[in-house]
Amino acid sequence: HKSYVDHTTKMLKMAQDAGVRVVLMSPNAVDVRKGDRFKLYLETQQQFYAPLKELAAANSASFVDQYALTRAG
Repeated sequence: HKSYVDHTTKMLKMAQDAGVRVVLMSPNAVDVRKGDRFKLYLETQQQFYAPLKELAAANSASFVDQYALTRAG
């Protein structure tokens, strides 16, 4: 988890330094597989991508939360 955030931060800063407009986006929560173990997968996925919103805000980047939109549906 920390490694993901650290590497995403580095990538974001490199893109911004190159003049690229950055948008961070969480993945969809849609999973066609059914069963109790996939409920745990969705919860784990949410925890893994949660830092993206704060990372975007701290670096003046945009953030799209597809996870929240598709999880609600």
